[in-house]
Amino acid sequence: MSSGSPNPGPQMPPLIPSKRPGNRTPRTTTERGYGHRHQQDRRRHLSQHPICERCSASWSQHLHHRDHNPHNRHPSNYEALCVGCHQAEHS
Repeated sequence: MSSGSPNPGPQMPPLIPSKRPGNRTPRTTTERGYGHRHQQDRRRHLSQHPICERCSASWSQHLHHRDHNPHNRHPSNYEALCVGCHQAEHS
């Protein structure tokens, strides 16, 4: 028998988050163009266009940017879409 404390067995290495090359910190919603001003524009446009502008069958819930540029805030670039039409647009 050995003296001292009993053998605790194999030890797990400390958990360290993996850092893959090219992994960046995710950008904030504001940096991506969906900050406070976008939320205001979204509320305003959806209140003016409560029905989907594509299918006219569902309530609009998404503010779609026709040119796919969220920084282009011109009202002609906005389209009020239901969830289904917005998913179809981006799939």
